[in-house]
Amino acid sequence: LDSSGQIVYVWSAYKDGNSKYGIYLSIANPSSGSKSAPYEVKYDGSNDYVLPCVTTTNGNIIVAYQLKNSTSAYSSKVYYNILEYSGTTISSNNEYEHGTETRNGNSTTDIVTLSNSSFVIVWTDYAQHPRYNHHCHRGGCSNHHSGWYYYQDIEFIVKDLGGSTLNNQRTYENNDTNSHEHKLCLP
Repeated sequence: LDSSGQIVYVWSAYKDGNSKYGIYLSIANPSSGSKSAPYEVKYDGSNDYVLPCVTTTNGNIIVAYQLKNSTSAYSSKVYYNILEYSGTTISSNNEYEHGTETRNGNSTTDIVTLSNSSFVIVWTDYAQHPRYNHHCHRGGCSNHHSGWYYYQDIEFIVKDLGGSTLNNQRTYENNDTNSHEHKLCLP
């Protein structure tokens, strides 16, 4: 719900016979029962955009979503768009990128309003961490770098409505050798 009680919802879909997924949005007014036509947040015809989530702040809709790289299972970028609106009419749509190219997809994304002018995007990132072997010898024990493990880390970024980064950090570095994924959920 936005501050005026309207419902803003997003989805990814093949639309009008498209061969790739796009991100779409509608705004519904529960009081009147009216809703906007589907609005195309992101579609370019050559990439799949999936897993959208949405929040609103200060007359803006913020939609975070992912680029699913269909040529490789080892990369995915996460994007967000800031859309200005009034009632059920979108007046502007600006795209930004966050996250990184990773060995695997940024598998989970969530977004929440932080203040009148900022919001938080959280995601899991399949990141590379050093692997150490414990070697003991006559002079004592020491750890030696012996390769890499890949784990699902949890990261967040705080952005303002102008696209500036206010904070960007990894909050949980997973050292689970079974490489379990971790679900994200913001309040």
